[in-house]
Amino acid sequence: MRTVAFAGLLIYCAALIACGRSAGEDVSALLQRSAEAMASQSFSFTVPDCALCPPPIVTEYAPPDGIKLSHPKGHDDWPYYLIAGDRWMFSSEGKRWLEGTDYTFPFMLLSDPRVALRIADDPRTDGTEDVSGVLHHVVRADVDAERFISEELPPQALPDTPEGDEARAYYKDFVAGSEVRFWIDAESYTVTKMAIDYAPLPEDEDGDDPRSAVITFDYETAVDVPEDPESMPQEEAQRLRREAQTRTAPLQQAISDHKELYGTYPPSLDPETLSEVLPPSQWPVNPFNAEPVKESADSPGDFHYVSKNEGQDYELSLFDWDSKYSYTDTVRFGHPEDYEQ
Repeated sequence: MRTVAFAGLLIYCAALIACGRSAGEDVSALLQRSAEAMASQSFSFTVPDCALCPPPIVTEYAPPDGIKLSHPKGHDDWPYYLIAGDRWMFSSEGKRWLEGTDYTFPFMLLSDPRVALRIADDPRTDGTEDVSGVLHHVVRADVDAERFISEELPPQALPDTPEGDEARAYYKDFVAGSEVRFWIDAESYTVTKMAIDYAPLPEDEDGDDPRSAVITFDYETAVDVPEDPESMPQEEAQRLRREAQTRTAPLQQAISDHKELYGTYPPSLDPETLSEVLPPSQWPVNPFNAEPVKESADSPGDFHYVSKNEGQDYELSLFDWDSKYSYTDTVRFGHPEDYEQ
């Protein structure tokens, strides 16, 4: 009798082990199929709820390995990001791109479901759920912090420097112990929703209790990313901006000199209009293209000038590679001549 009972127990245990293995294999296969389905997708997401970042935040992604962060309300100082192959870029206005380092970028990678699927560890099923009338598989997994740091972050994001090592350790500690949940469309196998359950953050300097945070992402429509973005190494762009600032200083002085000489600011900025206060032979040269600076909508090294209030005020924009580096509006900020008094 004991032999029969023991044999039955063995069969039962074997069945449990087999079922457990089968379930684990099925969940892993589901994540793999979802990863394949997402690999060629372009999509955007919104953050409906976030304890760490006030919504709304909108982020756009496109294959292969492309990401562009849109300016969200309340975060106008956040740059756009774009990855094209092994080129890692960011931009202030999403037009021209700087190739360089920006330490906020790893947070953007964590919100990419393609990345999250690759760094998911020990997946397990959370059953199914109806999302907007569509059946979804819900899968929960641990976040593999080691794999995230070593396999997903491009070298440009965490350079091989003491600062890069410090950032690498920070992100590893930040991600370690976190969980990720995927809502996977049962028909298309695409991820339509994802949530990251971050581990409790360390106690801060003020002694506040550590707390966990959950960020949820709802994925939406396809997006466009530039096929051949204009880019420049960050250090080169900064050098040219400094040179442009030096070269256009006489132009800015000529605007004030015109006001002192004629009682009004110039109606336009050109060698002929400013010839009395800035000889044409001294007209500034744009370091970005080695041509004379000129009126432009946004070209690097050039300017945009508007005379206002019958010449009593003006607006002047001076352009960097990917944004303005100087903006003057005498109606809003006062006259430069007044600053010197």
